[in-house]
Amino acid sequence: MMEEGAVVEVKIEAAASRLSSSSSRVFPEPAAADIYEDWTPAEVLAVGGISVRGESALERNASYRELAPIDSLLPITESRNGNFFSVTLLLLSSGIGLQALLLPVAFTSLGWAWGIICLSLVYVWQLYTIWLLVDLHESAATGTRFSRYAHLAIVAFGQTAGKLTAIFPTMYLSGGACVLFIINGGGTLELFYKTMCGGVEDPSCHGVGPTGAEWFLVFICLAILVSIFFPNMNSLSSIAAIGSVTGVAYCTVLWTLSLSKGRPEGVVYDPPLVSTSKVDRFRDIVNALTLISLAFRGHNLVLEIQGTMPSNTTPMRRRMWKGVVASYAIIALCHFPLAIAGYWAYGNLVLNILSSPVNYEVIKCYINY
Repeated sequence: MMEEGAVVEVKIEAAASRLSSSSSRVFPEPAAADIYEDWTPAEVLAVGGISVRGESALERNASYRELAPIDSLLPITESRNGNFFSVTLLLLSSGIGLQALLLPVAFTSLGWAWGIICLSLVYVWQLYTIWLLVDLHESAATGTRFSRYAHLAIVAFGQTAGKLTAIFPTMYLSGGACVLFIINGGGTLELFYKTMCGGVEDPSCHGVGPTGAEWFLVFICLAILVSIFFPNMNSLSSIAAIGSVTGVAYCTVLWTLSLSKGRPEGVVYDPPLVSTSKVDRFRDIVNALTLISLAFRGHNLVLEIQGTMPSNTTPMRRRMWKGVVASYAIIALCHFPLAIAGYWAYGNLVLNILSSPVNYEVIKCYINY
């Protein structure tokens, strides 16, 4: 009896050992399970020090790091708390400028039909190129964000070609913009001083006060002082709101006044007879297309404005594109009525208005503004 019980125990132990061995082939051991739970995707280092984790922008884990230390110190990427309203205001402020006033001048060389066609084509081309920039800002594969043209150009064209195609244009564009702002800002301060002194034509104000170079220096100091209170692009949303409201206001006032005042006598809509040869006519057409192209601006800030928006599970290009559509709908409501109403009211006389010595000071004041 004892031997039979021992045999049964041996058989039970053998069956248990076989069951445990078979189960170990089906289920992973606890140590292996812990390894799978602790697994995280490898980190990807992007151009400019921005690092992301995960296989795509929508599959990042909790350890995702959006900014490298250097990016948290730069004005563009220091704050990424932008939203639909801040993006729309920044795009609107950068898209409306003095160049819009010259749209009726472009119509004098193109006429009604070709003027409207060219204006519409340039507007569509502007939206298309901005759509490309918005889509290229964030990589769908790695989630890498390119908030600067140099980084995007290096990835697109390589290290050498990217630097050659992006850094030099960025340098002369930034330098030229700074010089233009200093000249216009200093000139505006000087004009304001003379106006408060008694008027531009008052001889007692001539030779009184700082010189032109000193006014430039005053404007630079004021700009540095104001920039202390606006350390990054997101903080400029309030200034962009003022610029947007002002730009929309003066465009609306100009085209509504053009319609309400009516047309003066002698208005014609044929191309001017100054062009006596085909070469001159070709030059006038090219100049008109240039004026229309310059009226639509703001490409240089699209990537930087999009860089102010935060990263989350929602694709950034959709949120940015909503701001682009809203801002450029308002820009279209400013540019198209201004061009059509201005040309309807004055026709070819708009050239005489701009070149009249009587209106020189008014135009100069407006340009400085």
